[in-house]
Amino acid sequence: MLALAGQNVSDTPAALPSVTLSPRLDRVLRDYERAWRAGDVAALAAMCDLVIADEPVPVQAEPVVLSVRHSASFGDTLTAGLPAESRIRVVSVVNVGKVEPQTLRITLNTSEAVAGEYELIVGDGQAECMGTIRVTSQPSDR
Repeated sequence: MLALAGQNVSDTPAALPSVTLSPRLDRVLRDYERAWRAGDVAALAAMCDLVIADEPVPVQAEPVVLSVRHSASFGDTLTAGLPAESRIRVVSVVNVGKVEPQTLRITLNTSEAVAGEYELIVGDGQAECMGTIRVTSQPSDR
């Protein structure tokens, strides 16, 4: 162990900060940890994150269309959801690119949205991807 003059060094590492995760995000992280420890390459490959290019999402009367990249092999019937407290309604989800990088076009009604960060979940009943969108009460130049 290396100790610097005048510093108290212990063998016990400092505790990491704690945060409360949403149940879905907690499940995804625990599933990832289990798959990683087990060396389950297929399970790790099936996990997916959404990359949302159009941020921040404005609160506005007109529909907001997001371009979202993902790595899952989705089927044709897609659903998307956001927490009820966001007050954002998903109007449509369209898979516009079935080759890498795969792209979704997600149309949202944000006219009554509450500013904040929310988990966007997209799935087809077999695969599910999650990403975070940031909603601002200020219209943006997108």
